[in-house]
Amino acid sequence: MDRSLSIIIPVHNEAANIINTVKNIFIAIKQSDILDYEIFICESGSTDGTTQIINDLEKNNKNIKVLTFPDDYNLGEKYRSAINKTQKKYIAYIPGDNDIDLESIIKIFFAVGKTDIILPYTVNMEKRPLVRRIFSYFYTFLMNLISGYNIKYYNGACVFLALELKKIRIISTGFSYMSEIVVKLLSNSLTYCEVPMKVIGRDEERSSALQLRNFIDTGVIIFYLFWELKIKKCLNLKNKN
Repeated sequence: MDRSLSIIIPVHNEAANIINTVKNIFIAIKQSDILDYEIFICESGSTDGTTQIINDLEKNNKNIKVLTFPDDYNLGEKYRSAINKTQKKYIAYIPGDNDIDLESIIKIFFAVGKTDIILPYTVNMEKRPLVRRIFSYFYTFLMNLISGYNIKYYNGACVFLALELKKIRIISTGFSYMSEIVVKLLSNSLTYCEVPMKVIGRDEERSSALQLRNFIDTGVIIFYLFWELKIKKCLNLKNKN
């Protein structure tokens, strides 16, 4: 079975975290028997020494590749650009802030090859501030309404079958890019599994999840997906009849 894996790690000012993130990924790769892999560290505008650290990591390991983007690139833009560089059968996302515990990464990687999509979901949401939890629950409810599924979490460290991921057009450049991908791939009736994931609990002052531009991006994507998957489909069915 081909379980080859491309791992995308977006970073911005993660000098204190990126080395441990990569170490955990290497441990998880070994323990989950991933024999063929590549790691893309996607950096944009770091000012805390992250660039030097990831360049050193690239020099010391042939499987690591550093991709540098303009300072104003958002999370979704980095992920979307990195997809086109990947060469393995599956594509994984792991944040560079070392916020996912090691055992969870091992569980995610161990599931590679079993389904087309792996959907991790956070089991210790108490690690997140109340406002973020409320937003997450409401957002998940809306995504399930649009998709017709009952998914626990849409914005986790997901793994996708690369062939299917590269077929879709990703509109979002911000926080909602992962949920957009999940909803679109689920609409194609791909197989999936959900994997429990624990977060360590990052410094929320540094988190970009609740920034204004991500709220705007979220609103746009919700409207876009509702139009594409609900209203537009209904209109097409009426026209056929």
